Amino acid sequence: MHIVSNTTKKSPEQTENIKPWPALNPITLPQENSAPYPLDALPTLLQAPIKAYQAYGQQPLALVACSALANVSLACQSLANVGRDKHLVSPTSMYFLMVANSGERKSAVDSAFSTAAKRWEASFRQEREPQIKKALSLHNAWKVERDGVLNQIRRAAVNGEDPVIHKAFLTQLDSQEPVIPVRPTLYFEDATHEALALHLAHGWPTAALWSDEAGIVLGSHSMQSNPRCAPWKAEGRGA
Repeated sequence: MHIVSNTTKKSPEQTENIKPWPALNPITLPQENSAPYPLDALPTLLQAPIKAYQAYGQQPLALVACSALANVSLACQSLANVGRDKHLVSPTSMYFLMVANSGERKSAVDSAFSTAAKRWEASFRQEREPQIKKALSLHNAWKVERDGVLNQIRRAAVNGEDPVIHKAFLTQLDSQEPVIPVRPTLYFEDATHEALALHLAHGWPTAALWSDEAGIVLGSHSMQSNPRCAPWKAEGRGA
């Protein structure tokens, strides 16, 4: 077996011009140089559960606080916007990127602070299921009736008849389309911009793009250099 190498040997002049890689900058600061987390800047209502869970789980305080804030943002962002003044009004959505070592129980923190939201989501979906089934039946019947009126309009057009009565009935039907209640879906892990846009436009008006593994979000279709939609917030409803 012959192995052909395409490696081009560099001349001594080229070798001398090669510069070494500069020192890499760490993405985290040394623990001794980092400022303490400003827990006192948070509302008193949040400080108590954050302190209590940190004392129990022994995770870094910043990790616990960020998980709590992320879930609070998810709960609030469909209810109100925040206005720094009358011109600068934006959603109460928030970004979080948390870096922690293996074994620091990141997932345990998220599980603790998202339990209430996930429990509400499951309960609300179960409670709304009978309404959705009824609405789907009514919508199917409405669609059959509408298709029948469209067929009558086509037949009238072919026969040279005036379809004005059928058009009026179609207009009336369109104003009576049954509304299908939406199911809340609060947490997404691997979703495209298109899927999130469709969900927020026609489904529940709040959601979080959330993952224990940053690579799932940062390496997804939505993080490509030429996405088809404007960037979405990593955690939140806004665009």
